[in-house]
Order: sequence, then structure tokens, then C-alpha cells
Amino acid sequence: MNNNLVAIVGPTASGKSNLAVDFAQQYKGEIVSADSRQVYRGITIGAAQITQQEMCGIPHHLLDIADPTTPYSVVLYKKKADATIRAIQKRDNIPLLVGGTGMYIDAVVYNKNYPEVLPNQPLRKKLEHLSTQKLFTRLQSVDFGRSRTIDKNNKRRLIRAIEINEATQKPVQPPQQQPRYRSLLLGIRISKEELHTRIEQRFHAMLSNGHLEEVQRLHDHYHVSWQRIDEIGLNYKWVGQHLQNNITKQEMIEKSITSIKQYAKRQMTWFQKNKDIVWIENYKQAETLIQNY
Repeated sequence: MNNNLVAIVGPTASGKSNLAVDFAQQYKGEIVSADSRQVYRGITIGAAQITQQEMCGIPHHLLDIADPTTPYSVVLYKKKADATIRAIQKRDNIPLLVGGTGMYIDAVVYNKNYPEVLPNQPLRKKLEHLSTQKLFTRLQSVDFGRSRTIDKNNKRRLIRAIEINEATQKPVQPPQQQPRYRSLLLGIRISKEELHTRIEQRFHAMLSNGHLEEVQRLHDHYHVSWQRIDEIGLNYKWVGQHLQNNITKQEMIEKSITSIKQYAKRQMTWFQKNKDIVWIENYKQAETLIQNY
């Protein structure tokens, strides 16, 4: 059985999905999504999930697998991803791990194990009222090591880190394991100006394709609370706020685009710390690297 794994990473709207489909067609590949929003059922338009037509018949895995009312942990994701990758390798195909969720990518590529801690809803409700600064200060006091690696502006992750510390009473320090796969990591590099243009264009396309109706459907059909939609974050948060008449449509558009741009910046900050990633700027560079691999 082959043990190869190709990871294609980069910020949102950088073109990862299209590149992955091209390579999958050429190298007998199957795509494993590494996106922390696309795992949820009903979250497609606003998460820019690839369409059936865009898949071009290439198998895509780990999309629409989780209940959107309940947070899906990196522990659950890693178990599912490892099983999926092994199945692809047994078929003698190449698994392509594609996405922008750095923690998902690292958990699989570097075989990192994280504590299995169930959600503590009373604690979450209590922490939700605190500002990100207060949450970060609290995390520093109980787990300084984790505070040095976490995104201090990401409320959801700050709460989760504190939740894990409360349950385990020890620092969150994933034990180092031997990597399970022979991995090639490709990162898509794109100029800030081009990326911001794509983000703006893509968000307006989301609205045209029914993003507002999608979020309303999450609330009405999937029974996702408005608070949970806030937790999903980015444009989902601001569309939810607009649907509750808390902000205007123009405010929703501006806040959504700004939050997505900020998210893309955080993604690049995460990936740029990884010295194993080979950065590419065009298809030809990527093709040469994969051929050599």
C-alpha cells in the first residue's frame, strides 16, 4: 500500500479546490476536505463549498458529515480523515488533503493527538460573555504555552482551550507522534490585492446564490440557534445578525467581507510558520513538484 499524501493549503479564495481537482484528474487522486465549516451539513454557499459540477467526477470526502448544531472537534476530524486517507491509499489512489484549517492539516500531516474533551455548555455560556482580551488573559494564566500559539482574536478557540484546561487540569500540549504519511505540502501564494479582490467578488456571488436563504434555512430547518450561528463565525455571524434585524444589509456586507479578509490573514500567519510548506504561485510550479514527488 502506498503511503503518499499531498496537502494543498492556503488562505480562503486562493484557488485550492480547482488546483486539487486538476491534480486529482492527472494523478488518480481523491480529495479530502480540511475545512472546519464545510464539515457541517447545510453550510455550503457561505463556506464556498465546491459544487458537484466543479468536482468533475473526482471523489470528495469529509463534506457535510456533521450536525451543525454541535461543534465538530479536531479529534473527531482526525479520526475520520485518517480512516478516509487509508481507504484511498488502499485503492492505490493519491489522497489530496485540501483546505485552509491549519489545525486540521497539522493534526493529519504531523499525526498530532489532542485531548478528547466533550463540550461543557454551562462553561461555554459563562465564557461567551467575556471579551476576547479577557479570555486570552485567562488562558495565559492557566496555560501560557497554548496562549503563545493560539489566535488571540478567535473567541471560539479561546473558549475551547480554556474548556480543555478546565477538564484536564493540565496544559494543552499535544504529544509528538511519528508522522503517519509521506507528505508533500504545497501552499498557494497569492498577492494581498488579488486575494482581497477575489474575497469581495466571491462574497457578492454568495449573496446572489442564496446565502441569506441558506442561513435562514440553518435556523429554521436544521434548528441551529442564532447563538450557534454566531459561533460558526465570519459571514455566517453577520448574515445571522442581519436576519435578526440587528444590522443593515450594507453593514452585513461590509462586516462579512472584513471578517473574511481578517480570517485569510490569520490563515497565512498559521501556514507561514510551517517550514515544510513549499509555496507555489502557478500551476506549472506545482506540477513540477508533484511529478518529482
